[in-house]
Amino acid sequence: MGQVLTFWINGTNTTAINTSVVDAVVDSSTNFIYLPKLDYASLFANIIRTNDVNCTRETWGTVHCNCTNITDPKFFNISMRMANRYIFYLNTTQYLTWNATKMECIMYIRENPDESAKYWVLGLPFMRGYYSIFDVQKY
Repeated sequence: MGQVLTFWINGTNTTAINTSVVDAVVDSSTNFIYLPKLDYASLFANIIRTNDVNCTRETWGTVHCNCTNITDPKFFNISMRMANRYIFYLNTTQYLTWNATKMECIMYIRENPDESAKYWVLGLPFMRGYYSIFDVQKY
């Protein structure tokens, strides 16, 4: 598990939501990005408040939002600083998917179902944006 200094940016204006250091794990068997309850609440509230986005959250955690497509300017890129020096970006094409039938976006970011979890799980939406090399002998 590594540490992540988390923060989000909104377009060209930086909006700090959470600048705490948290643990994170990159997991290729996870289809979502899972955040601890407080981090998730901050992100979700900021998406709605900042951009006047209408979102609904289903019981099992799926979030549906009104949008025109996955590059809708109402949504912002998310950045994460790892090891206090590497910055990784999640753009909207990584954390949103488009449902053309319902004309809505669905978020790949969810609240961690383990309420005691204090770490981020960076699943496939994160990994899709980055080429990963696993070299057990070297590291």
